Amino acid sequence: MSSSACPLCCPEGSAVAEAIGRPSVALITLAGPGAISLSLEESLAAEKVSYQELDLLRRTFLANIAAVRQLKEEFGVRREAGLPFAIGHLDSIGNAEFTLSTTLEDLEDPMSPDLKRDYTAAGATLVAVGPLLDHVQAVGACGIVAKVKAARATGRQVVLVSMGTVVTGDMPCIGWQGRPTGEDGQPRGLCGKELCQAAWSGAFDAFGASDAEEGALIVVAVGTQTDALDGLTPPANAICCPFFPQVDILRAGVDLFLTHGGQNSFTESLAHGTPMVVCPGFGDQITNGHKAIALGVGLKVDRPNPEGGRHAAAAAAAQYRSDVQSALLLVIAGRQFGAAASCCAERLSRAGGVNLAIDLVLQAARRGDKSKVKVKSDATTMRQSPASFAGC
Repeated sequence: MSSSACPLCCPEGSAVAEAIGRPSVALITLAGPGAISLSLEESLAAEKVSYQELDLLRRTFLANIAAVRQLKEEFGVRREAGLPFAIGHLDSIGNAEFTLSTTLEDLEDPMSPDLKRDYTAAGATLVAVGPLLDHVQAVGACGIVAKVKAARATGRQVVLVSMGTVVTGDMPCIGWQGRPTGEDGQPRGLCGKELCQAAWSGAFDAFGASDAEEGALIVVAVGTQTDALDGLTPPANAICCPFFPQVDILRAGVDLFLTHGGQNSFTESLAHGTPMVVCPGFGDQITNGHKAIALGVGLKVDRPNPEGGRHAAAAAAAQYRSDVQSALLLVIAGRQFGAAASCCAERLSRAGGVNLAIDLVLQAARRGDKSKVKVKSDATTMRQSPASFAGC
């Protein structure tokens, strides 16, 4: 093996590369290392666990202690049993030849001073290459891509709707039946089902038609829950399916994307010049909602957080539905959103993408166990970013 590539959630790849004396390349699909810190901090807050408590659990967990000892004694790989001092620090980034970031410097979340200092000391290099998108069309479920192309050929607008896979999944607190927990430890706010159904209904209210061939074509990913559409009546011009080939649909042409604002969806929408309405559920989705407004590519509708109780939730869901409808109509009518999104797409197209990533990985592989690949970078930001969103 000449080199090892490892995503941020796979520390094993970095450890294996170190054990056999080969270079590794790390991959971040969030908005840079700073986003990892923000995600961890929010997860700890949601679970009502402090960073210090989690550190102590790791340091006293016997299986973890044994694994750290075995790594050192058998493979010469040194790892700490506890958490690093800087929240969000990953050995896989510090030890890598370089780390590929699937966004641009302008869109990366800021790193804390501690995190930046640690990575600078480790000689970490971050290369912002933009989204890594292939050019091979996926097989569209129910021929959705073909239907999108047909709608556009007749001059119809296309509205894409997806609230992501986590809120429509089964994770506690943030899934389909989960609710956020208040300071008192009690559930509050809307559950995933209430949130998604209100957002979908807002799209139906904004663009629904009584004829399948009239008005905009609405394409909605509703997930795999059996009760996803319970109590809802989608309009005739809506296609509702568990999932869809999102990149292929965006590539075919979408006039407006109602998205949860997850990092992949957010970046894919920008890469295809698609204006958006962000309806964040949690985590980096909230940050990306703010970015959509800052970039001028769309609007956001924040997740309601009413007190517990059926009536409070129902009232909040109704208002949220109305707010989503209003935001959708504003964005699709505002040419400035599409213009800003097109500008972002043009910038992203010059970021390097797959071709740059392949070239850098092959460089690392050719160097074997020699010194690090030299990527243009300054010592403060530790990154190369060939494009800028300035002026967009």
